[in-house]
Amino acid sequence: MFWIHDYHYLTLGSELRGLGIDHPVGFFLHTPFPVRNTMVSLPHHRELVRAMLCYDLIGFQTEEDAANFADYLQQELGLTGTDSFATPHGVTRLGTFPIGIDVESFAERAVKSAARPEVSRLRSSLQGARLVIGVDRVDYSKGLPNRLRAFDRMLQFQPALKRAVTLLQIAVPSRAKIDAYRQLQEELAALVGDINGRHSEVDWVPIRYLNKGFSQAKLAGLYRTARVGLVTPLNDGMNLVAKEYVAAQNPLDPGVLVLSKFAGAARQLDSALLVNPHDIDAVARAISNGLGMPNEERRERWGAMMETLKSSSLKVWMDDFVSALAVCPRTSRFGLAPDLSVFSTGCENMFSSAKFRDLGQQNSAAAFDQKIGAVTERRIRRELCAQRAEKLRSERDRHLRTLEGCFVDTERAARMSGSRFAY
Repeated sequence: MFWIHDYHYLTLGSELRGLGIDHPVGFFLHTPFPVRNTMVSLPHHRELVRAMLCYDLIGFQTEEDAANFADYLQQELGLTGTDSFATPHGVTRLGTFPIGIDVESFAERAVKSAARPEVSRLRSSLQGARLVIGVDRVDYSKGLPNRLRAFDRMLQFQPALKRAVTLLQIAVPSRAKIDAYRQLQEELAALVGDINGRHSEVDWVPIRYLNKGFSQAKLAGLYRTARVGLVTPLNDGMNLVAKEYVAAQNPLDPGVLVLSKFAGAARQLDSALLVNPHDIDAVARAISNGLGMPNEERRERWGAMMETLKSSSLKVWMDDFVSALAVCPRTSRFGLAPDLSVFSTGCENMFSSAKFRDLGQQNSAAAFDQKIGAVTERRIRRELCAQRAEKLRSERDRHLRTLEGCFVDTERAARMSGSRFAY
C-alpha cells in the first residue's frame, strides 16, 4: 500500500493510477479543508477534487474538514454518500484521523531538558518573572500579529504585570523568498520593537523575539519552564505545538494552555483556555487568567488533556489510518485516472492565486510540476529499461540458438569421424 501526505501531493494518486498502480493508496491532509464556497473560488477546483478521488482513503484532521469535503462532493460533483463515494474511478472512503505525538517520549525529553544549560540560563534571566511561550513558523495563518497585540493589551490593562511576566516568542523564518512572508516578518519585527519600546525598563523587556529554530530537546525544556503556552493560529489543521506543550509540563506544577478554537487541537484539548484569536481583548484576558490560575485547577485541566493525548498518540494515529486503508473496498483502478490536462495547464495560476494562499497552499507550480515530473521521469526510465531488457533477451535467445546449432553440427561431425564429444 501507499500512504501519501499533505496538499503538495493532492493529485499524486491520479498520477499513480495513470502509471498503472492498482495497490491501495491513501492520502492524509494535514491542513484544513475549506468550506465549499471558498473551494469553488479556486481555478480548476473540480479537476483537483476529481484527481483526489483516485485515492482509496482520504484522511482529515477533524470531522469538520471531512464534512467540508463531503459537502463539496455532494453539491459540486453530484455524488451521493457521507463517508464513502463511488465514482467511475472506484470507491473513495473519507475518515477522520487526528494526528498525535509520542507523549511518553516527549515528557521524558522535557524532564531531561529542564537541566540543559540554555534552559537554566533562561530561568535565571527571568529573575522570578513568569514565562509565556509561543513557538511558530513565520506564517500568516499563525496569527502572530494579533498575539503580540494581545500581550501588549494585557500590559496596558494590567500594568501590575509589568516585570512579572515575559513573552518568549520563537518565530522560525519560513518561505523568506515570498514577498508576503517577508512583509510579515518585517511587520512582526516592527511590532515587537514598538511594544518593547513602550513597556520596557532598563532591566526588563516584555517580549523576547527570536527568529531561529530550536531542537525538539531544547523546546521541550522551554515548554516545561513556561507558565502559559500561547497557541493562537487563525486556522490550523491540528497544531502539534499545543500537544507538545501539554506533554512537557510538570505534573505537580503544570502550565496553562491558551489555545485558538480554530486549531484542530481544540477539538481534543477542550480543557485548555479556548479563545477566538481575532478577539485581542479575549486573548489578553486568557493570558492573564492563565498566569493567575491556582495550582489545583491547572492540575485538573492538565490531567484531562494528558489523558486525551495518551489515547490519541502518534502510534494510534498511524495504526488507525493503515488499518482503515487495509480494509477499504478493493475496486480495480488499473490505469484509471481523470484527465488533468486542463488542470495542469492552469496549475501556475491556481497555485499563485490569493485564494489558494489563504488556504495555506504556498507551494509554487514549479515545485508541483517538479514532483509530478519526477514520477513521469521514473515511468519513462522503467519503460526504457523494459524495452532494453526485451532487446537483450531477444539477442540472448538468438545467440543461444546459434550456439545450440553449432553444438549439434559439431557432435554430428564427431560421430561420423568416430571420435567422442560431450557438451
